[in-house]
Amino acid sequence: MALVMLYDQDTAMKFFSNHLLVGRVEEAYEMLMNVKNDGLKLDVYTYTAVMDGFCKVGRSNEAMELLNEAIERGVTPNMVTLIQLLQRLEMGHIPRTITFNNVIQALCGIGKIDKALLLLFLMYKHGKIPSRTSHDMLIKKLDQQP
Repeated sequence: MALVMLYDQDTAMKFFSNHLLVGRVEEAYEMLMNVKNDGLKLDVYTYTAVMDGFCKVGRSNEAMELLNEAIERGVTPNMVTLIQLLQRLEMGHIPRTITFNNVIQALCGIGKIDKALLLLFLMYKHGKIPSRTSHDMLIKKLDQQP
């Protein structure tokens, strides 16, 4: 693949979107890694677009790993990201425990307690045990509710 210089988030998103539209997930992922390594801070839209591309070609495991990475880098999942996660669950793909915990904690961090509780329920339903940190965050946030 030719070297492409991406100068800002808008240019990066156009690049990712164009590659993903034509099913070139590998190239989009490779550029995502290059851009990340070059220091451009990727946002939730960029991560979600590449995750969606992976899911569309049947590579849910990579999508979930990318979700973990995004959260570890401080990117908070949005509703589209969460819908993708729920769709993966409906299709029988059960994320790793760390994925559930990361998303629950990210949701608590932005005050989306109802969504975090839904994921906690789904986690138990699929035989996953949440971390103490996830439980503690949920309890603390629920205690702060009016």
